[in-house]
Amino acid sequence: MKLLFLFLSIFLGFSLFSSPIGFGITFVILIICSIKRFKAKFTILCLLLFTVFTLLSLIKLNVIRDCYQGVVIEAKENYAILLCRFERIYLPIKENNIEIGDIINVTGTKSDLNFITIQSQFDFSHYLNNKGIFNQLNVDTINTIFKNPIRLKQIRMDFLNHFDENTKSLIGSILFSEGETGEATELMSQLHLSRLATVSGVYIYAFLKMLNGLYSRKFSEKNSKILALITLSPYLIFTFNKLSIKRIVFLYIFRLINEYKFNKKIDNLSIISIIAIIFLLLDPYLSRQDSFILGFFIPIVSHFINQAFRKKKKTKKYILSSLLIYVFYIPFEIKFFNEISPLSIVFQTIYSPIFILLALFSLLCFIKIPLYPVVNTLAKGCTNLLGWCNKINPKLFIPPFPDWLTLIYYLLFALCLVLITIKLLPISRFIFVISICLSIIYVLPIQNFVTAEVDFINVGQGDSCLIRYKTTTILIDTGGSLYLDVAKDSLIPYLKSKRIYNIDCVITTHDDNDHKGALESLCSNFNVKEYINDIGNFPLSFNNLTLINYNNFVSEWKEENDTSLVIGFALCDTNFLIMGDAPKKIENLIMKEFDYIPCDVLKIGHHGSNTSTSDKFIKYLKPQDAVISVGKNKYGHPDSSVIGILKNNNVTIKRTDKIGTIIYSYYCF
Repeated sequence: MKLLFLFLSIFLGFSLFSSPIGFGITFVILIICSIKRFKAKFTILCLLLFTVFTLLSLIKLNVIRDCYQGVVIEAKENYAILLCRFERIYLPIKENNIEIGDIINVTGTKSDLNFITIQSQFDFSHYLNNKGIFNQLNVDTINTIFKNPIRLKQIRMDFLNHFDENTKSLIGSILFSEGETGEATELMSQLHLSRLATVSGVYIYAFLKMLNGLYSRKFSEKNSKILALITLSPYLIFTFNKLSIKRIVFLYIFRLINEYKFNKKIDNLSIISIIAIIFLLLDPYLSRQDSFILGFFIPIVSHFINQAFRKKKKTKKYILSSLLIYVFYIPFEIKFFNEISPLSIVFQTIYSPIFILLALFSLLCFIKIPLYPVVNTLAKGCTNLLGWCNKINPKLFIPPFPDWLTLIYYLLFALCLVLITIKLLPISRFIFVISICLSIIYVLPIQNFVTAEVDFINVGQGDSCLIRYKTTTILIDTGGSLYLDVAKDSLIPYLKSKRIYNIDCVITTHDDNDHKGALESLCSNFNVKEYINDIGNFPLSFNNLTLINYNNFVSEWKEENDTSLVIGFALCDTNFLIMGDAPKKIENLIMKEFDYIPCDVLKIGHHGSNTSTSDKFIKYLKPQDAVISVGKNKYGHPDSSVIGILKNNNVTIKRTDKIGTIIYSYYCF
């Protein structure tokens, strides 16, 4: 138990500034428990470790050099991570031939990480920060000093090329945690099985157990276990940079040492704590990574769950343990997917043995036993089953827990577990019921029935505006990109985080890709009831919400932007006007046609281009706020002249590329 307290002190110390309130309160509780259970000297040691690792978390190395020499610790198709004198540096190099283990000399200009992230998209900067990487090197030259003779990427690619495209994506995901795209991996993601397949590494235990069983027919138990690990070592070399694989290998080796050197004197909880401490001493930034938290805390939680239910029958114990582990995992599931699936635990139970079987046959292929047709057949059957399961997969859309709620959730979880262990079952049941009631309140879209909002969604260089009046939802424009699926990567996760299950109407102002490009994907992957892009549908009314189109002119030039809808509406006494990409000539026609247009919030036309937003038009509308929906672009949007006009007219400027999604929210009882 002491080792567990030491591990938690290190973990909480280095993680303190990533979530100050939660980790601070948790550490106070830890110290109180330590004082009650152990002597003062041990409590002081915990405090010392906590303080040391808190101070270490503040250190960010950034040494400017002419040349950066180091070892490559991570290599992908379009980037690499260089370890250079204790500093980790991101190298943005596309289609590189760099491999893990290479020692290289790099020259270039060092700068802060610079990634443009749209709403709900994977935050790569945050991901790198959590790995202790805060700078990038814009590479000029690379010289290889030592080339790792084992070219892992090429061998891995040659192995996967034995399979058809769908199987390739599935096996690449399971065996190598590769980001392969395919039908199977897409379905796995929708069923929340991706992390089960790629992170748990449970199939490694299964393969070691199978090999141990085979070797035990001719060798002693000890030698069989060692030979099993040696047999698997070629595969482990290819995946050893994966945290889950390192965790499994270290635990396996330490348990062997404990069994045959120390006669099992060290209990399993202490073994887990020792390995966790070693990992954190080697790389404290692991404490900020979800794979580390899940990889070590789930076994620790499982230990205490088994202690709490040690007198239960085996089947009942298994069911209760599985349920509680899933309850522990729920905040992570919501964080990863913006939703939970009530059948998730059922699918995980079904697919665990399937993934293990598929992984075992794939591993046999990897060690040169040609079972490729068998693997292809299994993968095809697995994909078909995934498709069937996805058809019966209900989901509840939920925003990720805020820090304070995560803290309350896990404190209540721990309290219930303690009360069960000390046999205070009535109190534990009461707390459990209260927790369930609070969870239901959080899950249900109750707030949506009494609120309204207008969200200018950060979709990069494009437009998308969500209007919600209670349960009525309208989306004006979808954004679009040539490089990513804006609907899947941004819009749909955002709608889920807002507990929105369908869109009553999607309106596109015109047909430019940056306004309409994500429409097809959105309609294919989300429930859209109606689509409108014609002026003949206006004025448009939904549940006391009326939208007016002010551009009813047929331009003699007939350029795409000339036909852009200009949509005005009022929501809770605030008047909004969305200009689409309407140019100045349309603005002039609007001013001639209408004596007055109410406008408190103006969505600036054409992303702030100087082709729109004349000084005369701003004086005519007199908006309080100007929203510019813009991303990284080569056009110079927003133009400095437009910014100057807005400032000269005392209009507050809000840009999606600066502050992200811009939200106007109201209560409407």
